[in-house]
Amino acid sequence: MQKRLRLWSLPGGNENYIITLKKCLAFIKETNPHQEQIKDWCFQTFPSVESERTVKDSIGVIKNLGLIKGVGDKFLLNEEGERFLKTHNNTLVYQLLDTKYKGIHDIIELLYKKPQTLNEICSSLRKKIGVNWKKETQCRVRLNWLCSIGYVAKDRQQYRLTKEGRNSVKGESIVEKKALTHLEIQEIIIKLGKAYSLHAEKEIHFSE
Repeated sequence: MQKRLRLWSLPGGNENYIITLKKCLAFIKETNPHQEQIKDWCFQTFPSVESERTVKDSIGVIKNLGLIKGVGDKFLLNEEGERFLKTHNNTLVYQLLDTKYKGIHDIIELLYKKPQTLNEICSSLRKKIGVNWKKETQCRVRLNWLCSIGYVAKDRQQYRLTKEGRNSVKGESIVEKKALTHLEIQEIIIKLGKAYSLHAEKEIHFSE
């Protein structure tokens, strides 16, 4: 499945997307609303929402993530939505974002190397995923999602990975792995031989 380029924000504050997501899912679970009910609820719950387009984009993101589904003219939680609402596991949201949208894991890779400014991240991301974003909006929205999840934090002008963010990539390919030397491989073989009652010796090189 081709990943999407355009990712939208959620109302409620730049680093509060997850809080807003939980509120939306709880409302949908309780009421199984249609579009008009969701619009009215958003206007009442989030004073910053001023247009139907904002509501449509917000619901579109939640639907694209696979947390809700449309049945007839109503919206219901699907299995992933139920699971997130029950567990509040932000890792699930990260995995869905990475599956559905370009640039999510790429930002994690960039910040794994070192903290960077928004401009630095945007410049690298444009080249990395091959997009021609003239504005920083899409980079900023992705960073806001990652901050909301708890994987990224902002210190003054720079973004950095949090402990949770760094833990999320341990064991993945972006963690540099040291190549084993020939001697280290021999040591491993000898230890395995002893463990399985086999005889193994280091090879001996004689000088001519």
